[in-house]
Amino acid sequence: MTEDDKVAAVDKVLGEPWLAELSEDALKVRRNLLVASFISIGGTVAGVRIAADSPIFGFHLQNLTDDLLRSGMAITVGYLLLHFVWYAFDSFMGWRVRITGTRQAFITAGTFGDENLDYTGDLRQSSLYNWWKGKRQYFGSLKGRMPAIEASVSDLRRTIESLQSGGDIIQNSTAVTDALASVEGRMVELRHAIENAERQDSSPRILASLNRFDRWFSLWLRSQNLRWLVIDVLVPLVAGSVAVILLLCHRV
Repeated sequence: MTEDDKVAAVDKVLGEPWLAELSEDALKVRRNLLVASFISIGGTVAGVRIAADSPIFGFHLQNLTDDLLRSGMAITVGYLLLHFVWYAFDSFMGWRVRITGTRQAFITAGTFGDENLDYTGDLRQSSLYNWWKGKRQYFGSLKGRMPAIEASVSDLRRTIESLQSGGDIIQNSTAVTDALASVEGRMVELRHAIENAERQDSSPRILASLNRFDRWFSLWLRSQNLRWLVIDVLVPLVAGSVAVILLLCHRV
């Protein structure tokens, strides 16, 4: 793979943000939520009731009423719903972090507008990375300009040495002038390249996007930590503990 191919591959990855997708755990929670929801909806709409002599998984349960069953289903569906909503929120936050919140800087028309904006033609592709990719062409290669400057300086040095050795003064003076002009031209090009790099590097677009990225990323991390603590740990722990206590306290 050539260097241009590598750059093109990186540009494609950075320029096309991925869509929000649910994790495997979130998909399992969504499946359980749909099953529990459809059962609850179907049972409620159809007016399903518990028969006194109907066994459940082969067991005849006493004191099992319709209200108790509905309460249990409501708690189950509520837990699954909260769990899924939190997963979906975190998935959206991950997508939001990926695009670095550049939607407000998106403009579809006019290529001579604010240099802090990117003009991608597609709202979904507007991002800090696309903006940086577009500005990269104005930087030029600072390192690539050095050999030309060094060559001009070497020519000037040789001309001066020739002048000092007593050569043709007029010819050498002209050569010195040409060499100085060449060096000055190379220095002007280098100065412009450095100024462009400094201007883009200090652009408020970078600071604004990264600040927004930091805020969303911090919120995303706090949400994930809180979801893990509450949904994944505390709720199952409390539910299991309460179930064990109730079973022990109501032993026959």
